[in-house]
Amino acid sequence: MKITTRDLTVFYGEIPAIRSVDLMINSGELVTLLGPNGSGKSTLLKCMGRALTPDRGTVFLNEQNVAHLSARKLATIIAAVEQEVQVAFDFTVREVVEMGRFPYLGRGESAGTRDKQAIQYALETTGIAALGSRNIHDLSGGEKQRVFLALALAQEPRVLLLDEPTSGLDIHYRLKIMDTVQQLSATGITVITAIHDLNLAANYSDRVVLLSGGTVVNVGGPEQVLTRENILKVFGVDVTIEISRSNGKMHISPV
Repeated sequence: MKITTRDLTVFYGEIPAIRSVDLMINSGELVTLLGPNGSGKSTLLKCMGRALTPDRGTVFLNEQNVAHLSARKLATIIAAVEQEVQVAFDFTVREVVEMGRFPYLGRGESAGTRDKQAIQYALETTGIAALGSRNIHDLSGGEKQRVFLALALAQEPRVLLLDEPTSGLDIHYRLKIMDTVQQLSATGITVITAIHDLNLAANYSDRVVLLSGGTVVNVGGPEQVLTRENILKVFGVDVTIEISRSNGKMHISPV
């Protein structure tokens, strides 16, 4: 599913968080929002998922205004994983993932065959099927992130919004999360993720949206956007950029 923003603008008080953001993200793309703290990444994601109403502008799914969709209908199209997710009660992993089926169930309705299949697919795709009976509070940070990704996947979304899905994780879990996200994109799910890691953005994204001060600085393929000049301009850091001869991956490091 294609997602488009037109003139998207949000103010926090008198301060603009994002200003006149026009984007078109194609079906099945993995697009990374990249920029320093306060550049508008999270605000943009919240507007796309209708967790935040913009002061001006519109978000479209294909050609349909998201503001015209019911909450239940929207939840069958878009799933979001926020930066910090808290679970107040002692749910098992499976019980948390089962919550992803709420948009499909009527009041008091039990999960049917289709729901159980979606839940199992989400558990297996994220590699946490063996953790199904574990208490969510007993898991590591990386395991919890995969649980919340599985919850979103159980919604059977066509668009997946991820806010800092690798934040605070070690390299092992960062790569596991991004590998899974890339695989989901390959199945046709449109994925939009906000991250800080330049190298993850460079090597997993189809396109990168570079943000600064709430505006779009550049949009395009990683090699086009993540240049030394752009990184210096937006982050204020001089870097060297190398391309591996063995696998073609970019490596960005401070000078």
